[in-house]
Amino acid sequence: MATDFDKLPFKPPMFLRKWMFERLIKNLSTEFSAATPATVHGKNQLNRGGWLVLYDGNDAWQMDLAKLVAQYRRPDFFCQTLGLVRHAQADLNSFHSQELTNTLLPPDRIVSLAKSRPFDLCINLCPVENPPLEYLVMVTNAQIKIGVNRNQPSPPYNLELGLKLAGAKPSLRSLLQHLEHLGLHQIHREKLQHHP
Repeated sequence: MATDFDKLPFKPPMFLRKWMFERLIKNLSTEFSAATPATVHGKNQLNRGGWLVLYDGNDAWQMDLAKLVAQYRRPDFFCQTLGLVRHAQADLNSFHSQELTNTLLPPDRIVSLAKSRPFDLCINLCPVENPPLEYLVMVTNAQIKIGVNRNQPSPPYNLELGLKLAGAKPSLRSLLQHLEHLGLHQIHREKLQHHP
């Protein structure tokens, strides 16, 4: 979603970019409303659209966990991972900070992937505010939007998971067990035994 601000021939100061991002999100929040948690009643209700997993690859834990979540997802369901990474790590499913618009939005190709299909759920593994990832959560067509280990609820999310910590980070086992309890995941238990 390009704005006149994005057409400037230079990068404005970061405080101005953040201010423009917040204005953009405020305008969008009336258009995109999250489903209510009441839509999750039992197992196998959400099983057609696949998953969207978002991460900040500048945190190696998030990038590794995103890959593991995709691996442990049932193989007959689609799982898309999208992340903000260092320039050298960028591929078709990731982007880097130099690709962000003046309003801190991800590039169009990433937004297109996030909007390309309906998802059963969208999980943002980043526990802090990250403007491009927050935008992707907002625009994706997902029934369930999950935030992980956030200090306070955020408007685009309809589920907040507080996970047990393994060292300083939530473990894969903890995340998948939460999702299974909610009826959103069937764990490959034989694989899970080998992870913390």
